[in-house]
Amino acid sequence: MIHMIKQVKRKFKKSRLLGMNIRYIPAEEGRMALTQDSKSDSLRSEFDSDDLLDRIEGDRALFIDILRIFLDDTPKLISELESAVKSGNADGVEKAAHAIKGSCAMVSAKRLEGLAHHMETMGRNGNLKGSSDLCREIIQCFQALNRIMTSFLKANGPKSSLESGV
Repeated sequence: MIHMIKQVKRKFKKSRLLGMNIRYIPAEEGRMALTQDSKSDSLRSEFDSDDLLDRIEGDRALFIDILRIFLDDTPKLISELESAVKSGNADGVEKAAHAIKGSCAMVSAKRLEGLAHHMETMGRNGNLKGSSDLCREIIQCFQALNRIMTSFLKANGPKSSLESGV
């Protein structure tokens, strides 16, 4: 994650939210298509690819790197969260949820970011009532994100800024 942040800071001049309505959705034959229909609204709540692309000035190689790092690192963070929830460790819940929230903010995974924020607050307040259910929801949300992002990565090939020597 540190590497991802350094890469983004290098490329990232200023965060911009342009409010574009075009979103990526899986198309037939595993390719990514652009759409402006109502289906994009539910996808955007999971993953707003245009927001991320805007913030990294359209650098698609960096975009691919960020998604790969997110998909590699987040399962470890979710595992830490699960362990903290199972053991009733409110401090551990807060820390793991905070890390998940930050990773989600980086990739514009809005829904998962919101769930992690709620879990972080529960941990900070020392009230873990309902945290097992919320943890399951976080896992399910990540699984949906994983499918979306993996589909995008498969459709857009292996090229990344690391592979191109940037």
